[in-house]
Amino acid sequence: MNRTITAAISAAPGRVLEIISDLTTYPHWLELVTEALPCPTATDFEELPAWLITLRAKIGPFARSKRLRMGRTRRRAMPNGEGEAIFERRELDARDHSSWVMQVTVRDRGDPDPNQSEIEISLKYGGSLWSGALETVLGSVVGSAGKKLSLFAANTG
Repeated sequence: MNRTITAAISAAPGRVLEIISDLTTYPHWLELVTEALPCPTATDFEELPAWLITLRAKIGPFARSKRLRMGRTRRRAMPNGEGEAIFERRELDARDHSSWVMQVTVRDRGDPDPNQSEIEISLKYGGSLWSGALETVLGSVVGSAGKKLSLFAANTG
């Protein structure tokens, strides 16, 4: 499954990049992520931050949860505040796991108001078990994610 959602945000690109680079903020503005806890690096060579996250997809009376260990594999910031953060599944056991990759890009909307930006969230899931539920949930959270992220940015930091 590959899905991309885009939302307008009422906050400066640099502030939005700061928020989206830390998965602990996601439960505050993205309904799919219900918990995100920082976790220590696993090895001496793993220097990138990692989180244990819980995803929850609810469709009618049915709900499915998944717990993942995600690491931020890239963070790129531009002088104008735009940038991106990429998170990938990084489990520590020896089992074979489906891939999860989330790329979040922040752009200036070109509005005269410098407190206007846009995010694009691309989620790639390499398995099949969650595909239908994720497609449905992602489609339903698009509108609320932008509003909630705007409020979160205004009320924090």
